[in-house]
Amino acid sequence: MKLNNKIMKYIFAILTLTILLTGCMKESKVEYSYLPCAYGSNFIKMNDSSVMSDGLIPLSLISRWIYSDSVWNNGILQTPSFDTLRVVSAQKSGNETWWFLSDNYILFQKNDTVYKLSLGFVSGAEVSCPEKSKLFFPVTNDTIQNWDELISDYYLTGKAFLVGDTIATGTGNYSGCMEFTQHGFENYARIIKPGIGIVKTIEDDYYNKIKRIRTLVHYRIQ
Repeated sequence: MKLNNKIMKYIFAILTLTILLTGCMKESKVEYSYLPCAYGSNFIKMNDSSVMSDGLIPLSLISRWIYSDSVWNNGILQTPSFDTLRVVSAQKSGNETWWFLSDNYILFQKNDTVYKLSLGFVSGAEVSCPEKSKLFFPVTNDTIQNWDELISDYYLTGKAFLVGDTIATGTGNYSGCMEFTQHGFENYARIIKPGIGIVKTIEDDYYNKIKRIRTLVHYRIQ
């Protein structure tokens, strides 16, 4: 029995050492269970804060945007607050750098077009792969374009257009902004100033009579 206990302790020690060494070797690699998928099985975590993705929404590991958050309930203004959107991590898959944001969006940017990664799911032997879809894109003068956003396995539809008016924020007044608006039970508009990011959002919940406006008051992108 004593010999068996020694053998068991030896085996346990070897297993523990193996687990620790394996963890160290994979420290920079983020493993997911989406093995047969184009995305999700080979993300490499990036720690270089100097890496930046320029475009409609400048993205880096130090990017953050602070908004004043005002909510009206049945026409009555509630206590205003502040909300911060920031990049929490950056992970590379092939030649593409994906930026993970604090609002759970995962974004990639190329040629002034912003793409979104919708994470799938793994349930037993069933795998729904993460899907890359176009989210924001340049909008030209005097055009209203159809626009949609992939949410899970369905699309929310809306319109994209250039805003004619100047958008007033706590960081300045911006012209040449683009608006991406979803239509439905809740209208949700995101207003983007190229090179800065989202400067204003407007949510209208007509059914519950709630309106929410978030306006940029501070940002850091580099």
